[in-house]
Amino acid sequence: MECSKANELMMKYMDGTLSEQDAGRLRKHIDQCEGCKADFTVYDEIVSAFEMPEETFAPDGFVEAVMTKINALESASVKATVKADSILLTVWGLFTVLLGLGFVLALNREPISAYLAAQPALAGYMDMLAPIGVMVGEFVSGIAASAEALFSQASTFVAGAKYVVLGIAACLALVQVFLSRRERVAARKKV
Repeated sequence: MECSKANELMMKYMDGTLSEQDAGRLRKHIDQCEGCKADFTVYDEIVSAFEMPEETFAPDGFVEAVMTKINALESASVKATVKADSILLTVWGLFTVLLGLGFVLALNREPISAYLAAQPALAGYMDMLAPIGVMVGEFVSGIAASAEALFSQASTFVAGAKYVVLGIAACLALVQVFLSRRERVAARKKV
């Protein structure tokens, strides 16, 4: 028997699917071939290492202790999530209030400035706030101009995109024509 055939039979032996006749042939070869004998010993040790170990049982109260720890972790996780959600909602609410207040102030800048300038106690502060008001006005105007430019470019892109779609459709049609011709030529060659 050749060593390759013996190796194949060894695998069947390890799987427990080897017939008695083949097992006898394998034993005879292993007795005569030192290389196959060494391989068989290694395979047998590997299979033995994977045999089912003895069943062991957990100590009394083990499951309850583990479940108690899991429940404690879940409880802490829920508390952390609630706290994070609470902080996030608070920050979001504060941001929304400040944004709304900013819009109200920006829309009513002139009347508010006039009212504050009429107050004698605030006249000094109004001189200090006037440059900030101008700067905020320029900033808002810049944002409006940028938004207008963006919408203009977007509409130009959308208008030009229809030609890109038409180009792609034309290319796909050409590919389809090419493939159908190729199939017809291949079909003619078969006949």
